[in-house]
Amino acid sequence: MRSLLMALEFPPQIGGIQTIMYEICTHLPRGEIEVLAPQTPGDESFDAMCDLTVHRKNLHQGSPLTYLIDTGLGKLVSPLMSQFRRYILATTPLLAQNPFDLIQCSHFSIAPAACVLSRRYGIPYVIYTYAQEIMSPHVPRSRPGTGLIGKWAMQHAHAVFTISEFTRTQVLKWGVSPDKIVQIPLGPTQTTQVSRTEVGLLQKQLALAGKRVILTVGRLVERKGQDMVLRAMPQILARVPNTVYLIAGTGPMEQLLRRIAADQGVSDHVIFLGDIPHERIGPYYAVTDVFLMPSRAILRRGDVEGFGLVYLEANAFAKPCIGGREGGVPDAVLNGETGLLVNPWSPDDIAQATIHLLEDRALAERLGRTGQSRVQQEMNWSNTAQVVRRTLTHALQEENV
Repeated sequence: MRSLLMALEFPPQIGGIQTIMYEICTHLPRGEIEVLAPQTPGDESFDAMCDLTVHRKNLHQGSPLTYLIDTGLGKLVSPLMSQFRRYILATTPLLAQNPFDLIQCSHFSIAPAACVLSRRYGIPYVIYTYAQEIMSPHVPRSRPGTGLIGKWAMQHAHAVFTISEFTRTQVLKWGVSPDKIVQIPLGPTQTTQVSRTEVGLLQKQLALAGKRVILTVGRLVERKGQDMVLRAMPQILARVPNTVYLIAGTGPMEQLLRRIAADQGVSDHVIFLGDIPHERIGPYYAVTDVFLMPSRAILRRGDVEGFGLVYLEANAFAKPCIGGREGGVPDAVLNGETGLLVNPWSPDDIAQATIHLLEDRALAERLGRTGQSRVQQEMNWSNTAQVVRRTLTHALQEENV
């Protein structure tokens, strides 16, 4: 069984979708999957190091005429058409020259191309879904053609993968049969092999000796909720005065967050770390007492957390997590088992949950250990690949009946 993954984005590009696609590819049996991905800076060195066949094509840029077609006429019909022509042209020779049995489509926006190619070559296709891309106002179902094209592509897939129960509910809104929807487990990508020397150096560098540490890892955007944590900090410090809040990441809200910290009078207890390379983030999890990211759904923009891999990364280090009770986060953080869920719009709720875990060390340890066990036994990429492979096999068998 050999499949071709049509990827909208792929490493070395950074992001959750890129990570999910890469981990699935590398955990499937060697030789069973090849990747079609856009050209991107650093791709040659990345592709040389990874044990995958990656076909790189210029999928995101073109001549002025093709740009006009893709962004003008195509989007007048439907935003889904902006990538359609390029992926058709790039994928056709690969399918014509190679005996692929299936197509895997990494993103809803290129699903129409996968559907057309599936019919042309008589092979099944599957689609991966996350959350924002199928509910965003940027892809409104009310625009001419979008609802019909989107439904056509989703409903004719042999399977639609989702990453959370929330995403499953969004897929159902496109009229997909429930028996076609397959929820896959995800996993952490960060190694927990961190030396005591690394941890000690970080504690010294950030002056963390004798401090209680809370950490957020994520883009500095409204959805992630760092602003609400900063507004909760005065209450947290009133009960646990030696608390330090580490904020890893960069983004458009950084200056606003710094102003909020100053306005709340907590700047001396907040450290903006900037971007931390993924391979260096481990020690930050290791020094943390509570991982806190109260993600919330910004419905006016269709901006929502489909799952949240960072919660699993923190759990892998046996750290308890606090997450927002919205979007797909309840699948990533099991309330009362691997962490706590809060109202992400309430600084009071965030503060009380954080204080609870900082003061009740036995509870924090129990939640962290349960989360670690869950990662080891259930939420990991080997299990993801097993579910994907089983689904692909079933799709192929149905096609051949």
